[in-house]
Amino acid sequence: MTTQAIGKSMTLLNNKSLKITTFLTIALITWIAHFWYFNHLGLYEDDYAFIGNILTMDFSRFVDSVKNMNLAFFQGRVVGFNILFFSAYFAGKLGGLPLIYISAYLLALTNNILFYLFLQRLWNQPIFVLTGTLAFTLFPADNTRAFLTHIHILPALTFLLLAFLSYLNDKKIWSYLLITASFLSYETCFLLFITAPFLTKKPQSEIFKELIKHLFILGTIFLVVLILRKLTGDSRVGDLDIATAIFTPIRQIITGPFVCLGTFVYRPWQTLHNLGGELLIFVPLSLLMLLWLFLQNSRFSGLDSGENWPIIKQLSLLGISLLFLAYPLTFTVPATLISGRSSRVHTAAVVGLLFLAEFLAI
Repeated sequence: MTTQAIGKSMTLLNNKSLKITTFLTIALITWIAHFWYFNHLGLYEDDYAFIGNILTMDFSRFVDSVKNMNLAFFQGRVVGFNILFFSAYFAGKLGGLPLIYISAYLLALTNNILFYLFLQRLWNQPIFVLTGTLAFTLFPADNTRAFLTHIHILPALTFLLLAFLSYLNDKKIWSYLLITASFLSYETCFLLFITAPFLTKKPQSEIFKELIKHLFILGTIFLVVLILRKLTGDSRVGDLDIATAIFTPIRQIITGPFVCLGTFVYRPWQTLHNLGGELLIFVPLSLLMLLWLFLQNSRFSGLDSGENWPIIKQLSLLGISLLFLAYPLTFTVPATLISGRSSRVHTAAVVGLLFLAEFLAI
């Protein structure tokens, strides 16, 4: 084997080793940031109605409950609630609440890794990918991970990211099936998929033709689900008047992105202001670990930001578009809220915040 071949093999091995280390670091950060106290967490707010109820059921009652939920097309979110029901029932029976929280952790971790792969597919620049993934993992505007009922929201992001990856792999049919599953989990992620044709590297004339077809398919999916929700008596659709349908999205689009971005300043300040106890250990260790990870990734970068300005500009515009598309379907909760269950209003915005990673990568 030649020296050149050995060098190439070593580079590939180092890259593979770094990716494994990065995934393990993401897994650790996800655990510490969101599930460190999983063994002390209980049921909160809607958890009592959903999780608490499910935990008391025998198998026949559980099957009937799932059947009734699907027949009623419950809230138009049958995919998400099926995942919630099955996770809560089987994890609850096997290990109680702690195991349900572990299942929520695995869902969150899956999303974090999928987002890493998504960014890598957009631009395989290590610092860009790492920064974006960390922003996604530590997203401070959505604080619903401690609410087990919101297990039905996490799959909306899972299916959205899988839909993007399928679209980029030219598996269009799968991508539309996956975005439908996302829509039937939690609807706010749906509009983000409008940007899918712009992720491809096709000429602009081809992208325009593809976009027309793409919008027609998404519009059809949207109308079919909307009609089903209307026919099954979903009050979120049935009680929606024209003024609310027009002015609420405008208000949410204006306020949501800026509130969301503001949490990246407010939450770190809040953490440092309340620094004490375990945080005195974890914050310095986390900073050292992240510094090491960035230094390791920078070794494989080899990119000059000046040379890559066109792709940075393109991805920044994409990120901003995704950020604003995250809010038009958020009708029930004001986009000014950043704490508790209501912070779910920012769930879809996490994907759009990748533009922040692009600016940090320059």
